[in-house]
Amino acid sequence: MTFLPFQPTETLKFSLSAADIHIVSLKKGFSGYLVPSKIYNILATGCALIAAGDAECEMVDMVQKYECGFTCRPGDIEAIVSFIEKCYNNRSFLKRISENARNTALHYDFEKPLDTAHKLFLELTQQG
Repeated sequence: MTFLPFQPTETLKFSLSAADIHIVSLKKGFSGYLVPSKIYNILATGCALIAAGDAECEMVDMVQKYECGFTCRPGDIEAIVSFIEKCYNNRSFLKRISENARNTALHYDFEKPLDTAHKLFLELTQQG
């Protein structure tokens, strides 16, 4: 396992695709309020995702629905280690969920959330 320091934006696509598996965690209680935007870039590189978040978290739902990684509660180190070992010992499994990750990214229109947020912002600012 290798941990890299902060990477400049210009090289982000190379550093994201260098990993076999990414871990993204969402603090307990943040479900329903945000989805870490980095998951879309991670999935687009075809890397499996460990989504550590509440059961009702959109990120967790996505990983389960598209079978593109593993889900667990934040801080469940034993489950994370077990999943990493499974991927290490079963490369065909890792390849399948990595392919699923790439295909998952194709299901998402990145402009739509921006349009929705922009419309909401306009509605809220015009009400004042």
